[in-house]
Amino acid sequence: MQLDTTLSLDIIVAVLGIAAVFWGLRRELDTRLSSLRQELKADINDLRREQKADNDSLRQELKSEVAGLRQELKGDIAELRQEQKGDITELRQDIKAVDAKVDVSNQRLARLEGVILSREGLLETILEPDPAE
Repeated sequence: MQLDTTLSLDIIVAVLGIAAVFWGLRRELDTRLSSLRQELKADINDLRREQKADNDSLRQELKSEVAGLRQELKGDIAELRQEQKGDITELRQDIKAVDAKVDVSNQRLARLEGVILSREGLLETILEPDPAE
């Protein structure tokens, strides 16, 4: 019976040894997992900070680009308005010149009409039979 007891004790000691190794491995795995979790959290936080910094930087680049484009657009609009004013001024001058030419032409037509009427009158007096004859 002593043999059985010794064998049983050896088995118990072996099982306890295996359990101790298992628990040691388990603690080591838990420690490693905890460490990995902490590293992952730190990496994720770093990535979030980098992403936020990149986003902030992009917002600043975009703001400056938009501001630059707005300024350029304002300049273009001002330039177009100046050109438009110049074009309108030229058109007004052209219209005045055309009006002046029309006035001159109307005056010439009126004089010509007067000349024609006076010649028609002269022609009628020439062509009219004399009642004394």
